[in-house]
Amino acid sequence: SGLYITLDPALAQSAESLSAVEALFLGLTDIDPLTGRVSPELAYEWSVGDDGLTWTFFLRDDVNWVQYDTATDVTTILRPVVAGDFVNGIKRSCDPALAAPDGHLLAEIIAGCDAVYQTTPGNITDENLADDVIEVRAPDDTTLVVQLQRPIAYFLPITTLPVMRPVPSEVIDNFGPYWTQPNHIVTNGPYLLHEIDPSQYRIFIRNHLIPNDLQHGGNIERVVYHVIPDRGSQLSLYNDSVLDQSTIPTVNLQSILTDPLYTDQVVRLFDISVYY
Repeated sequence: SGLYITLDPALAQSAESLSAVEALFLGLTDIDPLTGRVSPELAYEWSVGDDGLTWTFFLRDDVNWVQYDTATDVTTILRPVVAGDFVNGIKRSCDPALAAPDGHLLAEIIAGCDAVYQTTPGNITDENLADDVIEVRAPDDTTLVVQLQRPIAYFLPITTLPVMRPVPSEVIDNFGPYWTQPNHIVTNGPYLLHEIDPSQYRIFIRNHLIPNDLQHGGNIERVVYHVIPDRGSQLSLYNDSVLDQSTIPTVNLQSILTDPLYTDQVVRLFDISVYY
């Protein structure tokens, strides 16, 4: 397909990558698809200082990192997700050596991220990322403090992005760039990775070990996601009953909206976007 497809939250940019990250990893907050408002996810509440610079997030303590064994079909709880995982995830996204597609976004808003992000990758060391240059910290396991460069009205929606997701650093240290492979990957989201061919498909199965309220009452146990970048091909496969869901190509939108055959099949979800 020519797309760069990844399961790494910091590197996700294509729709095929972002959909997988949403299935596998929970973040600080989420966007309510009906209202467009930022809603709690791993952070159950937050506050901002009078100066608009210091954001404090208070985290749940009942969500765990889990690992799924594809051979035995057993899911193992490794440990809780803690504030330090968010610190590691944000600092990792600021690392120029990683070249996170949205790293520049954090460099523009999080205090100290710009100093690291603009450093020549060869000059970055583990000590650079471990010190306090990037001003994100975890006073305890359930509190995350993020310092901004300036007051930013749109910061809260940014907390929903994959580039700010927590990561299991010990797994990344162990497997390096292969940490997202089946049986290596450790996740915290509503689904688990069962099987993948990066350019063709991926199969997810439901993670029953996350709290019930984060499962949102769903009942889908298994999802097969086919990588089909061309929307016209998606629609054709949907019409042939090969796919259960498809996006609607712009060229077909008006004809489908006025076709009575599709009356009960079209779902409209509104999102906030900026085009430039």
